[in-house]
Amino acid sequence: MPNKNNIKEVLSEAERYYKSSDYDNAIRYFSEAIKLDPKNADSHYRRGVSHYYKSEFDLALLDYIRTLEINPKHATVHCDLGLVYYEKKEYGNAFAHYNASIVLYPKFWRAYYGRAVLHYYYKLNADCALNDLNNALEFNPKYAKAYDLRGLVYQQMGQIEEAKADYKKALELDPLLREAKKALDNLGGAQAVNRGAQTSESFKPEIPETNFASVAGMDELKERLKFSIIEPLKNPELAKKYKKKIGGGIILYGPPGCGKTSITMALAGETKLNIINIKVSDILDKWIGNSEKNIHAAFETARKNAPCILFLDELDGLGWRRAEAEHSWERSMIAQLLIEIDQIDKKNENVLVLGATNAPWFIDDALKRSGRFGKLIYVSPPDGASREALFKMYLKDIPVEKNLNHKKFSKQTWHFSCADVQAVCEAAAEAAYTQSLKSGKEAPVTNNLIDEAIRKERSDLTEWFTSLGRMIMGAELRELYPELYDDLARMQNMYGKKTGKISDGGMFG
Repeated sequence: MPNKNNIKEVLSEAERYYKSSDYDNAIRYFSEAIKLDPKNADSHYRRGVSHYYKSEFDLALLDYIRTLEINPKHATVHCDLGLVYYEKKEYGNAFAHYNASIVLYPKFWRAYYGRAVLHYYYKLNADCALNDLNNALEFNPKYAKAYDLRGLVYQQMGQIEEAKADYKKALELDPLLREAKKALDNLGGAQAVNRGAQTSESFKPEIPETNFASVAGMDELKERLKFSIIEPLKNPELAKKYKKKIGGGIILYGPPGCGKTSITMALAGETKLNIINIKVSDILDKWIGNSEKNIHAAFETARKNAPCILFLDELDGLGWRRAEAEHSWERSMIAQLLIEIDQIDKKNENVLVLGATNAPWFIDDALKRSGRFGKLIYVSPPDGASREALFKMYLKDIPVEKNLNHKKFSKQTWHFSCADVQAVCEAAAEAAYTQSLKSGKEAPVTNNLIDEAIRKERSDLTEWFTSLGRMIMGAELRELYPELYDDLARMQNMYGKKTGKISDGGMFG
């Protein structure tokens, strides 16, 4: 065991775990090193990379930002921030950091490749993607993934021979690139073909088996949805007398991991309505005009299956502010979304369009007007009773000791999302399972195992509330999203009581 007061020994241990891909222990020892030397940029950076490999993108983000505070001219960190923001779908921030990386190190092939991915898949700009890929391959001629992507770009541009050559080169460098092999096999000398947009048959409606009883807690939200949606469906004649429309648009917003998707699926099951679950990836298409066609096809499917719920997950990824749209196709896609939602309102079609987002302030204001997505419903973090119910639900049918203190767990996890609570229960169950394997006897989940899992779990909720200051001004938050503002104040107050620290600038200290 290393001497925890000797930074060289601690860093050596951290490095050993890092190189062996044991990222949990690497994070533990890099954290110890940071306590001994808080201004060691490399410790923050390596811990950030470890978080990234564990898909803990918010934690990686914090470490990378801290690294840049210590060393602002770290080109590699800017590049890695581009990767993190790409994973978080914050594409504007990803571009900014790839650009910064290239300015600091004009031969950084990895940054050129990352920016090319954004140009091709997000901006749908094949020319810019090609330019960046050419640069990436100039500075690293053995980068297989860059040949693979350039082959795809050439294929879209109709330059088939160039595409074939790049796919062959990619496979020569990395025979495991299956997509390159598939593309090469499919080409066969044919011209690049637009595979076509989705049709109304592409989107499959379903009636989920889940219902409100399947979702732990969230009683206040369930009651609100009952009066807003369920009762008008049960008694349409009464709703009609009060000019209460059954269809239309509603935005569910709030922190990530707090149940927006699960409550939507439960709502469909509760009402026995068809639901069509649409993700951003189902809509966005690199071929010009297809994204708009995909939106139309999704709405047409909903109309054919009315009464129906059309669920647009990550709505901000489709309906972002047109003022920030850099290309005509982006503005055209948002305009198509406006047309479709307007038709539902004017024709009083029995289609309820639910959009979910963590960031309603990024959605185009025109979409949030009355008659479109005019109603915003806040999906708050789980309260004490909901967290207690979550612990009971996630530990159901698992061997547990008799006197589990669910109420205590609820108090300990005041800053946890639904997803965080689930992660705690899964970690405790995994620990009990490991004990069972070692002892040969069934080991129950105990209070101590759950306490340990809570201590180890990093709350996504705290990280998200901390990031609010980078996304929206406090005055705007208070005026437009008062329930979220109140939750932020509550979180700050609890944070101060638990840590003794004072919040700074409206966020956590």
